[in-house]
Amino acid sequence: MRSRALGFILVRIVLASLGVVTVVFLALRLAGDPVAISMPPGTPLDVQEMYRKAWGLDGTLWQQYLRFTGKLLQGDLGHSVAFDRPAVDVILSHLSATLRLMFGASLVAAVYAYLSTGFFWVAAEKRRFLRATELLGSLNAVIFALSDFVMAILAIIIFGLYLGVSFSPETGRWNLIIGSFCVGLPFAAYFALASRRLAESHLKHPQVQFFTDATSTTWRNYHSLFLPVLLRQLTSLLLLRFVWLAAGTFVVESVLGIRGIGYLTIRSVQQRDINITQGVVLMIALLSVMANVISDASQSRKPPGPP
Repeated sequence: MRSRALGFILVRIVLASLGVVTVVFLALRLAGDPVAISMPPGTPLDVQEMYRKAWGLDGTLWQQYLRFTGKLLQGDLGHSVAFDRPAVDVILSHLSATLRLMFGASLVAAVYAYLSTGFFWVAAEKRRFLRATELLGSLNAVIFALSDFVMAILAIIIFGLYLGVSFSPETGRWNLIIGSFCVGLPFAAYFALASRRLAESHLKHPQVQFFTDATSTTWRNYHSLFLPVLLRQLTSLLLLRFVWLAAGTFVVESVLGIRGIGYLTIRSVQQRDINITQGVVLMIALLSVMANVISDASQSRKPPGPP
């Protein structure tokens, strides 16, 4: 039964991914001739035709689609015009900065969410700190409402204008650290907001009330009674939000000058490097597809009711 469910998930991922690839392929063609878009204005037609054949963009639309999917299965995203290198190599060379930013943001989010949800649990179990709980809840709501983009703008104003911190891609030293907070805090605030009501409702369960009224310490109850339930309840939410976190790094990179995938995407759009843009869009879309399918599958298998 488990292998059958896994097979069903894989089929859904493959079908959804095929749909994403098709949509991206058609969208690029609807926007205009990819060769004419990539080439500088005034490029002779014979030169455009030479590149069209080299990039596999000659022939009918159906033939182009088959070549496109065939190369994609081989990991070939075409050639980057701006970098004069294979598009896959260019994307991979910028991926490390994005992964470092995602790791830093995940670390910031984990620490902040752990402390926030722990405080909400203590306040709910002890039935104390009501005013502090309201203040922390309001703070989390504000942080989440600001979003990573606004946080990055505020970081430039505070650290760049007032403290003189450089966010230049060449000389910036604090880009990744400040960027980690800009991306990680809204992600953690969303998680903390969802945990507050869950803590209060979870304590109403008779079995949980029995243990919390016994001699067990508050923090032991938090780790053994509440935290596992919280993670199980919010698994699908965390998965989808993790994709949102990955997309957030793209925005913050372009604002703070971090040479990652987001920085590369903005540059490729400015330079009309269609293969780089196409590869990044496909990567984000496929990541979102897998996250949604896995999230739906985990949501459907979630056991009802408190533990």
